[in-house]
Amino acid sequence: MASGHACDGRDHDSVEAVCAQLVETHGEPYGLINNMGVTGDQLLFKFDIERYRDVVATNLDSAVYFSKCLAPAMAAERRGKILHMSSVSGLKGNKGQMGYSATKAAMIGITKTMALEMARFKITVNAIAPGFIATEMVGQIADPIRKSITDTIPLKRFGEVREVAALASFLLSPQADYITGQTFVIDGGLTA
Repeated sequence: MASGHACDGRDHDSVEAVCAQLVETHGEPYGLINNMGVTGDQLLFKFDIERYRDVVATNLDSAVYFSKCLAPAMAAERRGKILHMSSVSGLKGNKGQMGYSATKAAMIGITKTMALEMARFKITVNAIAPGFIATEMVGQIADPIRKSITDTIPLKRFGEVREVAALASFLLSPQADYITGQTFVIDGGLTA
């Protein structure tokens, strides 16, 4: 059974309210995937501070807020899995993505920190760092640029959502109970 709940992940009070509602309706969560993200591409010399702050609030603050609000319910059950969706942009630079890259690198840092803090509650915390995946966001890239990007990927294609979902499914499964504090890159060899 799936249900949708509207929430502004940039606003702590909104996140707290929806998390309380979810726990009340469905009980303690087993897993949390923090998968919020906007790019807000801009070069440093044309930098718009409000745009940058929106990227940070959407990509990073929301992950911290959801984790803060749901981790106590997981800890009470002494089990759980938290996954942060980072990006290869958090591992290597990408022109025009200072804010995006900063938030995705920070996701890796909070993954390691949260893994250390949550281990005593039997909660694992990991990150997935996808490269170019065939999503709506990547679909907005102009065809000539898409071609130049795929030329730099050793497997010569964009990844598929199902491939990232399979990795997430494994990390949420009992087979991954001894894996925590790690970042899993899925990028067709882009960062090799």
